Amino acid sequence: MSLGRIALILTFAGASYLGLAWGGWVPGGWRLQNLFEPHHQREVRRREEHGATRLAAFRAENPIGGHPVVFFGSSMIEQMPLDFLAPTGTALNRGVAFEAGADLLGRLGVGVPPEPGGIVLYMTSIDHRFGGASSGEVAVLGARILDRVGQLWPHTPIAVLALLPEVGLDPSRVEALKTANGALEALCGVRKLPFIGVSNSPLTLADGSLDPALSIDALHLNSAGYEHLWRAILLGGGPVTRALQP
Repeated sequence: MSLGRIALILTFAGASYLGLAWGGWVPGGWRLQNLFEPHHQREVRRREEHGATRLAAFRAENPIGGHPVVFFGSSMIEQMPLDFLAPTGTALNRGVAFEAGADLLGRLGVGVPPEPGGIVLYMTSIDHRFGGASSGEVAVLGARILDRVGQLWPHTPIAVLALLPEVGLDPSRVEALKTANGALEALCGVRKLPFIGVSNSPLTLADGSLDPALSIDALHLNSAGYEHLWRAILLGGGPVTRALQP
């Protein structure tokens, strides 16, 4: 076999391996991708693309009739099986995974009917969990979101859902979560809004962590977990609960 033919075969084999590695089919893809785009930048881009895809879907759906309760939040809401939990036509999922509070502020009105029957907010979770927002910052950002919701839908009942725990939280993080939820609950008290806590629900263990039997990973609920969360919403949602009746 000639040297040229051997070189051609080796070139083809190398290119094939690089393609498989890039696609994650063989080892080395993560390092290869990082040569072209650092992991952090790739994650930011992936999250931005996901958010854009979700907003495009909301705009395409663009409900103009009915009065559903609209659920806003990050991945905890996006993954919430409202079609299974809520009576048909009573709830609308407007969750976007990885979405921080400032991004939620900028898109609240996208794909929402003019007169929703209620608003449920799962807000500031990303800011607190991944952004390191203090309880004071959580309260300030939460107030801005509530102000904006009130401007858009001044006569619509609102309920705020507590930040959920994670599996295996250490005591310091349990305390930080309690403090952040305390700030949100105090804000709701001032605004005379229902605050839906989960610290006394089966979701939360005695140590303040999320029950792993009710989750699919450290952060997200399984179907049984969402059923417990739904019961908490129906028990603590105030006027919003009435809008969830068929």
